Amino acid sequence: MQTRIIRWVIVVSLVCSFCGPAAVEPTPSKPKPPPAAPTPAQEFLTVIRKYDPRQQLVVDATPGKLQDQLVITVPNAFHRLHYQERLQAAQLLWQVWVTVLKPKDADYARIKLVDRLGNEVGGSRALGGSLIWVQER
Repeated sequence: MQTRIIRWVIVVSLVCSFCGPAAVEPTPSKPKPPPAAPTPAQEFLTVIRKYDPRQQLVVDATPGKLQDQLVITVPNAFHRLHYQERLQAAQLLWQVWVTVLKPKDADYARIKLVDRLGNEVGGSRALGGSLIWVQER
């Protein structure tokens, strides 16, 4: 039994010596592109997720149609809050958006609050981003 193993080892080593080392052509390594800088909407979500990991206040945030506008999707539980609580929450969301966006003038930063179906439930008024409104009922 041991002689068979020794023979196989000798045969394998002879075959490998005739073949030589496997010539593997190195593939030219392409430099990896630098990671894309996060968009302001992604930065906003990163900040919000630190304080709202279970998405109880903000479900999603995407860039809006207007420049410096953020469309914030709120959960259904948002509608059950008292009017003043919803208003204050919207004002705080706007303040976070201003700190992330850093516009020349804070009133240029605008938010739009929508529910999961896209119905507008609050946001910035036309006169200025800091004038926040939410539905009363």
